[in-house]
Amino acid sequence: MIGTIVQGQDGTSTQSCASKDKALEGQTIFAVSEKMPQFPGGKDAINQFIGSRLDYSRIKTRPTKPILVDFVVDTTGQVVNMCITNHRTENLPAAELEVVRQEVLRVMQLLPKWIPGQQGRKKVAVRYSHIIRL
Repeated sequence: MIGTIVQGQDGTSTQSCASKDKALEGQTIFAVSEKMPQFPGGKDAINQFIGSRLDYSRIKTRPTKPILVDFVVDTTGQVVNMCITNHRTENLPAAELEVVRQEVLRVMQLLPKWIPGQQGRKKVAVRYSHIIRL
């Protein structure tokens, strides 16, 4: 289940990822760590990974605004608890928005393990956000 979209007055849809963090009970989830998680190859590599795996044929109308995907990189480097947290949707009908959301989350689930974040010498779970422009 991807979750519920809540449409704001400014055309922004939001979704709380906090409820998904229950799957990580017992772990502290950091917003910032001394050493932040890293995608193998860096920011250019993650953008290339995502862009090369999106099925643009499913997306009839591309959003004009970026999509913000929120997730947690756990202590093993696994990407978990993904959701779209902020997306301006003024140019997309609801059905097309859902296709875009499903496709973005499908590709995010394909991400390989990251280098986990660290606090001191300990690996920690860290909340991370990534902007996707279609």
